[in-house]
Amino acid sequence: MERLEVTMLGHFDLCVDGRSVLGYLGNSSKTITLLQYLILNRDSVIPCHKLIELFWEGDEIANPENALRTMISRLRSSLAKVDPDLSECLLSENGGYMWRCTSGCEIDVFKFEALCGQVSKAGRLEPETRELYMRILKIYAGDICPSKTNGWLMAKSIYLHSLYLRTILTFLCCLEENKEYEAVIQICQTALNIDQFDENINLKLMGALKETDQKHAAFIHYRNLTDLHYQALGISPPKNIINFYKELIKDNLASKTDISAIQQELNAAFPMDGAFVCDYSIFKEIYQLHVRNQKRSILTMLLAVISINNTGDTPFEPLALDNIARDLLIIIRSSLRKGDMVSRYGPTQFAVMLPITAGVNGYEILSRIVRHSFYGQITSPSVQLRMQVVDIGSAAAGDHNEAQ
Repeated sequence: MERLEVTMLGHFDLCVDGRSVLGYLGNSSKTITLLQYLILNRDSVIPCHKLIELFWEGDEIANPENALRTMISRLRSSLAKVDPDLSECLLSENGGYMWRCTSGCEIDVFKFEALCGQVSKAGRLEPETRELYMRILKIYAGDICPSKTNGWLMAKSIYLHSLYLRTILTFLCCLEENKEYEAVIQICQTALNIDQFDENINLKLMGALKETDQKHAAFIHYRNLTDLHYQALGISPPKNIINFYKELIKDNLASKTDISAIQQELNAAFPMDGAFVCDYSIFKEIYQLHVRNQKRSILTMLLAVISINNTGDTPFEPLALDNIARDLLIIIRSSLRKGDMVSRYGPTQFAVMLPITAGVNGYEILSRIVRHSFYGQITSPSVQLRMQVVDIGSAAAGDHNEAQ
């Protein structure tokens, strides 16, 4: 054996002289996890009692010491069948076991950490430093052994994940100082494949898109990010991202001096059919504006909250719930008028504002959505909508109508 490559970032694999040998080690999850643990603690003797605590705690087994010896013996035998030199990496020593790295052994985790250490000591973004950053991007293909949920592995994974984000953020700051915004965009897109929720990376990407006159792309990224937060987490994006979006809108309007150009930009920004769909932060500002203008307006403004309820015994699967919410949003938007507004408030709720004139029963309009449009398309008996409606003028008094 001349070369051993161990991959742990993104997935686990052992390659001897360029050939994957992981399949020869059997399909025992505990055996593979034990091997991963020893490799991550390379050149350190791990006492038997600690390994037993980690891998057999809570197991009802009469002789865990014997189980450990048997597992190590089988693992060493499997390694020997691949290459005799490979089995010599797994040693018994001083009442414990260790993985000893021989010459020609490369482990991506330690290579990654070493590269991060090198760039942290660098000053300016010299060509050599840039090359180190690019190697870091290439090596970190994902979190360490993502299919495992062991506590010790999770701690190591979180540490490496944070180190990656800090290092890439430093790289992005250097690129920004050099005004290399196209490079910033490329690096951000790569980093977001690792962590699509990271606030700083998303802000850097939208900022670079803005600097390269790709404001529309920045708008689209913000909307996609907002949908992602609602669908996966049930919350709005971080405050700094929302503030960036507001500034982007202001900058976009301020850059136009011709009124026809402004009108064209505004008309092109959103679909003109159906209700206006917006982020909740924008919905809130529009609501506050209507409250201010209430005394001067001849229109009455209704605020409604439509909630998705589960009447069954089994909780909704996240994907199923998201599909129901998406269908409901389509129905609300298509059923209401251009001047009406709707925003997703959380994973199971939508906020709606309806400006109505005297004599128009806005409550009946919304009830029709609940009774006919939605239940006509959603056939699951466990899905029920709950609707609360209040006149904005009397909202302070807490008067509202409610229906299911």
